[in-house]
Amino acid sequence: MPLAITYLPLDNLHPADRNPRTHSPAQIKAIERSLAKFGWATPIGLASGKLIYGHARRQAALNMRARNEPIRWNDDPDLAPTVDLSHMGEDDRRAYVIADNQLALLAGWDEAALGAELRELAQSAYDLSVLGFAKADLSDLMIERVGEDRAGAMLELAQVTIGEPRHKVEPYDHWLLSERHHLLCCSVIEDWPTWRPLLQRGSLFVPYPGPFVPFGRKAAFHDLVMVQPDAYAAGHLLDRYAEQRGEDAVHKAPAT
Repeated sequence: MPLAITYLPLDNLHPADRNPRTHSPAQIKAIERSLAKFGWATPIGLASGKLIYGHARRQAALNMRARNEPIRWNDDPDLAPTVDLSHMGEDDRRAYVIADNQLALLAGWDEAALGAELRELAQSAYDLSVLGFAKADLSDLMIERVGEDRAGAMLELAQVTIGEPRHKVEPYDHWLLSERHHLLCCSVIEDWPTWRPLLQRGSLFVPYPGPFVPFGRKAAFHDLVMVQPDAYAAGHLLDRYAEQRGEDAVHKAPAT
């Protein structure tokens, strides 16, 4: 059946009864920046007043309304564009709540093409903060890595076996990298109660990480929980990260 966009009050849009998807405050804040820049580019899907997709956009819009911050090209902060999916059966609705999120996770990036797009936008003085990437990840993605230049950079990163690391790591230390990635110096197996609580939806567990792990493609899109029992190896990983991202990007996690 044809889909039509209807503007409805935000207060009449209610979350799904059993929505398994979670949204961090950082993600909601990124969506707020997107709404301020791009407006309602995607409507909210609902049936009988319950959301099927658009939970994070709804919350971001509510936050902006509470602060009297406008959504671009939206004259009424109380209204949001919606599409009525009531033609779906109950089981289809529940399934699509999951599918809408999971299908997006199956996509990847052509890193060369992405880097080229980012560089061109940056040359136009475009505000890249609305894209949802962390500043450190944007810097890494915009590096033009081709041929010998890439090989040279990787070889430079590989110099981790000469001398003692500058960052001294002790057993059971817990370090933060760019406030996103965790590095723990403990047993991968015996100390699982120490690192297991750090795993959140969308994060990746990395046992015995080497110095390249925080610079890999997966690290750009997922928070890492790295467990390295070897304090020497952990120290060199921190050294390499600090060299690339700055000393302020590496520090011990607050005691809990």
